[in-house]
Amino acid sequence: MPSTSSSSAPGSSANGSNGDGPNIDHALLRDYAGRLHHYGDLDSPVWFLDVEEGGRITREEIARRLREWQRRGRPVGGYLCGPTASPPPDCRRYLGEDDARALLHPVWSQQLRVLGGLCGQSPGNEQLRVLQGRAHGAPAGPTCLMSLYPLPCRGAGDWIYDRVPFDDSTPFNPFETKARYRTLYLAGRLDGLCRRVRAHRPAVLVCMAWAERDALRSVLEHAVPLPLPGVSGDAAAIVGRLGDTLVIVCAHPSGSLRGAKNRYFQQVGRAARGRLSTGTAAALSTVFASAASQSQAGPGQRFGAGTGGDAEPVDPRVAVLARERQVDVTAVHAVGDRACAQC
Repeated sequence: MPSTSSSSAPGSSANGSNGDGPNIDHALLRDYAGRLHHYGDLDSPVWFLDVEEGGRITREEIARRLREWQRRGRPVGGYLCGPTASPPPDCRRYLGEDDARALLHPVWSQQLRVLGGLCGQSPGNEQLRVLQGRAHGAPAGPTCLMSLYPLPCRGAGDWIYDRVPFDDSTPFNPFETKARYRTLYLAGRLDGLCRRVRAHRPAVLVCMAWAERDALRSVLEHAVPLPLPGVSGDAAAIVGRLGDTLVIVCAHPSGSLRGAKNRYFQQVGRAARGRLSTGTAAALSTVFASAASQSQAGPGQRFGAGTGGDAEPVDPRVAVLARERQVDVTAVHAVGDRACAQC
């Protein structure tokens, strides 16, 4: 198939430079897009999936991220904060670094409201700031974050990857349009997500991807609407199962929700909590209390001692949740390592 118009633009070349932007290696970009990246530990009891990472995405930023990813050995996992953290630069203001008061992230804060509801809590803004900056996506923390689609974009209609010169090493350019890219990547991403969930068995997977609800519903068992008491307007949610994991499909925080947006996400968590077994619900409450307690540590300290994930978890979630699901934790870890080696 012919390459895209950007690859034949004046000054273009196979090394990724087309005369109007930084060098971006098309093969490296494809490799990056082929991985199921995550922030946090896969042993965390609650996973969050959004549609795609947002932020101030430019070609310069993409080139910088790819260089850094290459330098670090092309890892699939990372942390939002801590000594081994690798957060996007424009997210640092949400992490409270340098003793600055963290801003509430428009997505992370709502994820934490869902977490609070799942744990039977109603965290206020100050507690959300602390959890957001010190526990969310942290080593041995309560949450793991990932995206359905791998490439970050500024918005739903944004697409800059068609301007990365195509190197003709594949039959066609998967990034020629955003629609083509999503069509090509969706099935594989869902398959990788399902394999990870079945291997690591988180207690809950929260999919903030209502626009992709049909695709997500197709891989769920017993998917039904989730009633949201006290939530008015057109807000809705779905709940189902993926193996032992409770799966919630709900709106994304950037979507237009009529009514109180904060209340919607709080109620999604609370309503889903009623679908958990008593033991799992109690274990999640312990997880939240432990995260809130650990997050009161001084500046620079992180949930799980900031060790990059090698420390023992500071709460009993692994043992309690494993007993509840009647699985062997060691066996789960071994299967997960094998199943996700190529994710």
